[in-house]
Amino acid sequence: METEGTLWRRVNPFLILAGIFAVALFLRAFFAYELAIRDFLLSGGSDAFYFGWILENIVTTGRHLLQDPMLNFPVGMLNPRPPIYAWSVALVGQLVGTLQGSVSDGVGQTFLFSTAVWGALTIFPTYFLAKEMFGKRTAYLAAFFLALIPAHIQRTPFSNGDHDAIILFFVVTAFYFFLKALAGLRERPWVEAWWRPRAVVRGLTGLVAENRRTVLLAVMAGTAMAAIALTWKGWAYAVVIIIVYFLAQILVHKIRN
Repeated sequence: METEGTLWRRVNPFLILAGIFAVALFLRAFFAYELAIRDFLLSGGSDAFYFGWILENIVTTGRHLLQDPMLNFPVGMLNPRPPIYAWSVALVGQLVGTLQGSVSDGVGQTFLFSTAVWGALTIFPTYFLAKEMFGKRTAYLAAFFLALIPAHIQRTPFSNGDHDAIILFFVVTAFYFFLKALAGLRERPWVEAWWRPRAVVRGLTGLVAENRRTVLLAVMAGTAMAAIALTWKGWAYAVVIIIVYFLAQILVHKIRN
């Protein structure tokens, strides 16, 4: 049986993170809540209103807005916004609206809440990333500072109907899984000769067989990166950061032989 001390050590991190999450959500939602809910005020500028237009089309037609006649009027053009953010709001909003009895109200309220919620949720991958790199104490501080940092609060307040918050959530999540995959990788020369097809197949098969957990983590990192690409047209920035790190790591390995 678990002792009380052991059980508390397991539960304690979740309580601390729940408290940090509550602080983060409070700072992003409390001050604008009443005014935004009462008058449905969006604070994200043209981006927020365009996402509102996309949501209206999803709710009324059940399809993603691909060709938008309101852009480059009267010719029209392709909708430049990838689908994940708008559809996450639409699906959750319709569920909330079904419970409330009004789909339009449910989608609207979910839209107002979405940025603050995703901004607060980002403290969790931030914690796990910092914990993997520096330990628990630093991880708690990193999560707490993200909850308080003005630059992040500015981009993730309640009623800011934009996709910045969900993008950063997936970016930090992708970096965490990528780091976990690297940390658990068993390194050795897997392929004896790249010009021999059999040697390549045998080497890669051995790599996967001996690094199943690492491969799974790499797949999860790739899935998070795919989510970024389906949320943000500028997703290549996240890939460039990983490439720069990868090249720097190769240089370090070369110097250390």
